[in-house]
Amino acid sequence: MCYHCFMEKENVSIPLSLEQAKEIMAYYAQYQKPNDGEYIVFQASYSGITITIYQDKKGKQKAVFSGIGALKEAQKWNENVTLKEKKEAPKGWLCKDNQIGSDEVGVGDFLLPVTVCAAFVRGRDLKMLEEFGVKDSKKVTDEKIREIAPLLLKKFFVCKLVLPNDHYNELTNNGENLNSIKAKMHNRAL
Repeated sequence: MCYHCFMEKENVSIPLSLEQAKEIMAYYAQYQKPNDGEYIVFQASYSGITITIYQDKKGKQKAVFSGIGALKEAQKWNENVTLKEKKEAPKGWLCKDNQIGSDEVGVGDFLLPVTVCAAFVRGRDLKMLEEFGVKDSKKVTDEKIREIAPLLLKKFFVCKLVLPNDHYNELTNNGENLNSIKAKMHNRAL
């Protein structure tokens, strides 16, 4: 497992003057990548960081730096920029209706296949999930996941799809992009 897999990706946004936008575009010009976003003026990929310049309908521009080390890269252009604190869901808020959801892993990895899993949970089973210790996977140890997964798989309806690397390569060679592939996998799993 690489060191970067344990680091959290950062997203940093800074407002830009027209001159700053031109400077940034010139600096990252050799790393520019095509984009077709309606409000995207420029996009580049540099050292694992995506730099995107947006322009709204009023002509205001901002740069968004995304990836591991994005803050340091953004500080080249505005030394006062900082990461925003993440907002957590309000305490006590929880939808208690029946729910279905999905998530994926293996995106961006070289050795793992893209895997999507969807699960259906009845509102009446939320208390049981809490008792099992189910929460954000980043806050649960691998050992705990291995312990509760077999119990959860017996109780809940799940669908798991695995896209092997060779099939992924075939799809991308035929013009599919990662977002399209993930969307189709999520839709099918759901």
